[in-house]
Amino acid sequence: MLNELKKIGHSDNSFFFPERLVALHSMLTNCGYQNYTENYVWDSLKRGPKSMTVWQYTISGQGAFRVGDRTYDLNPGTAFIAEVPGNNCYYLPNNSEHWELLYVTIIGAEAIRLMRELVERSGPVFKLPEEGKTIDLFCDIFRTAQKGRLDNPFKLSEMSYRFVMTLYDEILLGNWKKERPEFIGKVIDFCLSHIGEPFGVEEMAKISGLSRYHFSREFKKYTGMTPMAYYTEMRVKKAIRMLQAENKTIKEIAFECGYDDLSYFGKIFRKSTGMSPAGFRNTEK
Repeated sequence: MLNELKKIGHSDNSFFFPERLVALHSMLTNCGYQNYTENYVWDSLKRGPKSMTVWQYTISGQGAFRVGDRTYDLNPGTAFIAEVPGNNCYYLPNNSEHWELLYVTIIGAEAIRLMRELVERSGPVFKLPEEGKTIDLFCDIFRTAQKGRLDNPFKLSEMSYRFVMTLYDEILLGNWKKERPEFIGKVIDFCLSHIGEPFGVEEMAKISGLSRYHFSREFKKYTGMTPMAYYTEMRVKKAIRMLQAENKTIKEIAFECGYDDLSYFGKIFRKSTGMSPAGFRNTEK
C-alpha cells in the first residue's frame, strides 16, 4: 500500500467546510504524506486554542516527540498521538537527516475523547505494522482525498471515526489478544459455540484448568468483567443481531440465546440496552 502512496508523491490534503449543516463531533481536517529535511518543529502549546488531535507515523528517517519531560525517538514503524493544545512537541532532531511521515489531524469533542483514552491505555507512542489495518486505511483515505472525493463534512466525519476505530482495533484489541492468557481465549470460544446452553462459572473454570476463584479473578483482570457478566453480554449481543436481522419471534430468540423464561430475558435485555426486546426491534425497523 505504501508503494502506491509513494507513486502519488508527497502532498497535503486539507479540508474546510464553512457550512454548519449539523453538529459533528469528529471530523478529519488534514491528511498528508511528507518528507522533511530541515526546520520542522510543532510545539502544541503554540498552535492556537483550537482543540485537535494529531496522529503521525514514521516511514523512514527519524523524528522526535517530547511529552512533558520525556522524549521519544520516532523510528520507522513508530506512530504517536498528540493532543493540541498540549504539553508536547514533535520535531526533526539535529541528528536526523530527514523524517518521512504520514499524518492525520482530527477535530471534534468525541474524537479527542477517544484518542485521549487510547493514549491513556497504550501510551502516546506505539508501533504499527507497515502492512497493518491502520496504514492500509490511511492509504485509502489519502488516495480518496487526492481524487477529490472527500467533498463533504459527512464523509470526513465517517472517515475520522473509521480511522480512530481502526486504531483501537489494531492497538488495543491486538495487544489484548497478545497479552491475554491462552485459557481466556479457550473459554471465550467455548461460550460462543455454546451460547444457547445453560452453564456457569464452574464449567468455565474447568475449561480453563484453574480453580473457580483463580479463574474468576484472572478472567476479570483481562476482560474487565466477571465471567457470567461477560457471557450475559455475549447473549444480549447475539439477541440484538437476531432482532435486527431475523424474523423469529422474541420467544424463539430468547430460547436460542439460552433463556427459557421470556420475562427474565426481557429483564436482562432491558438492563443491558435500556429497552425491551420488542421496543428495540421496533426502533430498528
